[in-house]
Amino acid sequence: MIPKFSIKLTVIYLFLGIAWILGSDRLVQYLAYDSHTLSHLQNFKGLFFILITAILLFLLTRHEEKKRKAIIDKLNKALHEAEIASRLKVSFLGNISHEIRTPLNAIRGFSQILRNAEIEPKEMKEFPQIIIKNVDHLLSILEIILEASKLQSESISPDFRKINIGFWLKKTITEFNSSNNIKLELTTSDPYLDSLPQIDSDPAILNRCLILLTDGVKRFVKSDIIEVMVNCNQKSKIISLCFKGRYDIDKMNKAADFFQPFNLINERLPNADYSIGNELYMSKKYGELLQASFSTKTEKDSIIFCLEIPIPS
Repeated sequence: MIPKFSIKLTVIYLFLGIAWILGSDRLVQYLAYDSHTLSHLQNFKGLFFILITAILLFLLTRHEEKKRKAIIDKLNKALHEAEIASRLKVSFLGNISHEIRTPLNAIRGFSQILRNAEIEPKEMKEFPQIIIKNVDHLLSILEIILEASKLQSESISPDFRKINIGFWLKKTITEFNSSNNIKLELTTSDPYLDSLPQIDSDPAILNRCLILLTDGVKRFVKSDIIEVMVNCNQKSKIISLCFKGRYDIDKMNKAADFFQPFNLINERLPNADYSIGNELYMSKKYGELLQASFSTKTEKDSIIFCLEIPIPS
C-alpha cells in the first residue's frame, strides 16, 4: 500500500506544477515586451517556482514530522502506563498469593489439631473461632481477586455526575471508624468541606476507592490515629485528600520497593515474604477510572498517602 503522505505530496506537486506552468507562461507573455525581458522573466519564474516548491516541501514534511512525533509520544505514554500496570499487577498477584497461603495454613493447621490432638474443651471452643476468622479472611481475599478481575477486564465503567466530595469523605470516615480500632481523624472543619467545589465522579466507585485506600493505609501505620487532611487548590484545579500516620518501621523497610511502582516504575518488585499493598493496588485502579492520581511521601516518622481528584473547569 502506498503511504498517504506520498500520494498527498505527489498530488499537490502535480497540481501546483500544472497551475504554475499554465498561469505563469501567460503572465510572462503579457508582461514581456521584448526577447531580453522575456528571458529574464523566465529565469525569475523558474527560481520562484523552486522557492515555492522548497517552502511547500518544508511545510509538508514538518507537519508530518509533528504528526509522527505525536504518535510516538502517545505510544511511549501507552507503553509507560502498560509497564506500570504490569508491575502493579505482578505486585498484586505476589501479595495475593501470600495472603491466600496464610489463612489456608491456619485453617489446615487448626483443623489437624482438632482432628488429631487431645485438647482441653476451653481451647476446643477457641480453635473453631480461629478457623472461621481465617475463612472470612480468605473469602475477603477472593472477593478482592474477583473485583480485580472485573477492573482488569474493564467491565466496570463510571457513571459520572456532580457530587459533594466532603459528604463521601465523611461517609468513608464513619464506615472505617465503626469497624477498626485505628481511627480516622478529620483535621478539616465541616464548613471548609461544605465549601469545596463539586466534582465529576461516580459516588459508588469513589466510595470504594476511599475505603480501599484507608484499608491500605492502616497496614503501614502503628499509631491509633490517622489524620485526614483536605486541601483544595483552585489554581491547579485539584482537591487533595491526604491520610497521615506514624509508620511502622519494619513494614516501611519491607515496603520500600512497593512505593516505587505505586508512584512510578521501579525495576525491583516487592518481596514475596510479606503481605502488603493489595488494597492500594485496587484503590489505584478505581482512582484511575475517576481520572484521579495517587502519591506517597514520608515526613519525619510519618507516612502520607494522597488521592488527588481533578476539579472540573
